Amino acid sequence: LTRIRIDGRMPTLTWLKDIFATIRHAYSLKVHMELQNTISFRLPAQAGLFPVLGAAVREFASLIGFSEPDVQRICLALEEAALYTLELGYDAPDETMSVNVSQTMLGIQMSLRSRGLPLEEDQLPQYDPSRLRTDGDTTGLSPFLIRNLVDTATFAILENGEREITLRKSLPAAFGHEDSAVPML
Repeated sequence: LTRIRIDGRMPTLTWLKDIFATIRHAYSLKVHMELQNTISFRLPAQAGLFPVLGAAVREFASLIGFSEPDVQRICLALEEAALYTLELGYDAPDETMSVNVSQTMLGIQMSLRSRGLPLEEDQLPQYDPSRLRTDGDTTGLSPFLIRNLVDTATFAILENGEREITLRKSLPAAFGHEDSAVPML
């Protein structure tokens, strides 16, 4: 979906709403899109539906004023967070994921919630580039990428047992700097 162009342009919110209506019917998706600077999704925890998230977030971040390179980083961070959520899930057939995307005073905030293994992020093995080079070990790569693609990323286990990943990215103009650098692997 993120590569589909309509008359040479990226999809619009109206077009996305039509797509979501079709998907909602097909997958019983609950999608809440308002013009009040928030998009909310509750969808089956299936990687095949992540392009829907990416397309919506791409349009949303563009409308807020992010540059194309930052929009790509935001979308990649969201996709990595969604995949990481699946990795730590229970693989139950009825497992769902909630995603809220909001405009903030300085940029964008995205929160992903789901049921999953009660593992504290700081207790898990961290990404080590030397392990990747010598052993091909990518353990901890998703959190590493997430943290390096956005300004802040927090990983929490809530009192109700849900896991929550919150991502924040500020508009470059908010801090007077250019587009973010790409993380070095």
